Amino acid sequence: MTSNRSRGEEVRRFILEQAARDPSRLARATAQHFGISRQAVAKHIRSLMESGLLAASGRTRLRRHARQEIRDEILTFAVTDLDPEAVWRDHVRVWLAGRSEPVQEIWRFGLLEMLNNVLLHAQASHVWIAATLGGSRVRLIVGDDGQGLFEKIQSRLGLTYRLQAVLELAKGPLTSPREGRPGAGIFLTSRLFDLFTIRSRELFYARNQDLDWDGVSEEEPVAGTFVWMELADDTPRTLATVLARYRGGDAARRDLVTTVIPVELARFGAELLTTREQAERLMARVERFRTVVLNFKGVKSIGPGFAEHVFRTFPRLHPDVELLPVNCNEAVTASMRKIGFTVAPDRLPPPL
Repeated sequence: MTSNRSRGEEVRRFILEQAARDPSRLARATAQHFGISRQAVAKHIRSLMESGLLAASGRTRLRRHARQEIRDEILTFAVTDLDPEAVWRDHVRVWLAGRSEPVQEIWRFGLLEMLNNVLLHAQASHVWIAATLGGSRVRLIVGDDGQGLFEKIQSRLGLTYRLQAVLELAKGPLTSPREGRPGAGIFLTSRLFDLFTIRSRELFYARNQDLDWDGVSEEEPVAGTFVWMELADDTPRTLATVLARYRGGDAARRDLVTTVIPVELARFGAELLTTREQAERLMARVERFRTVVLNFKGVKSIGPGFAEHVFRTFPRLHPDVELLPVNCNEAVTASMRKIGFTVAPDRLPPPL
């Protein structure tokens, strides 16, 4: 018996083939072939358009759908020969020809930050760049055969567990401007793209910008580090607005003054956020920022010890740091109120 999933894949494959043969009868031919409604066909067409495999032109009865040509590009460089600006100028910018200037600015920033991280920190011998282009979005992977990003962070910060490195990376800079490099590139890049993921050794970190969601999982180990960036061509984000949001309104500023911490990443496995030790893990190093946005999305509750340290002890020790909790449910809000912590509504940040 055919599953719903395989049936759907069969319908979408037929749509792509029909779009190449005769796009003028796309919906009618698909509905007749599978014995389904036009509304059901329309859902599959929307799915293919969102994936960048199908494009539409015209309106209402004159609307036509055409199959988008998808192509893959792959580059390999020895790190000793790597010139990030040349990679952008001679290769990736050429691939992105026809995209808007704001979109190309985002891609240039993300690519250069990832390649410079390989040069400065990865201890790699080779780097790979793979891109999938076509339709209405671009996907690009930067991979290297180096030490592994999370292992590098664990060693640098003296962390007990490698999983802690994901939380530290999500907070933002691992270095300060006084140390010669702000180290904010990965943080900012993760907020420029629709989807941003890092896979290194056994850890997989993902940031979905549209869902305002951060997650981590353990997978089969891989050597080195692989960064995935994905962006729709019609993104409303621009490089300048994102940089300004985290640089205190000044996009040209080098250091960050605002960070966003996914509180959910302070949990290991199925543990609840109840202890002072967990709170200290969450708030480590964040005193260097002027504003700390604590994103409680996915957190069902917090315990008294956790709340005490985050919302009473930390503000007392660092009165110049503003804490802005967001996406709090009733239980989390009640725990904050029990110790007298409140935020004026006009101080809550816009969607991140």
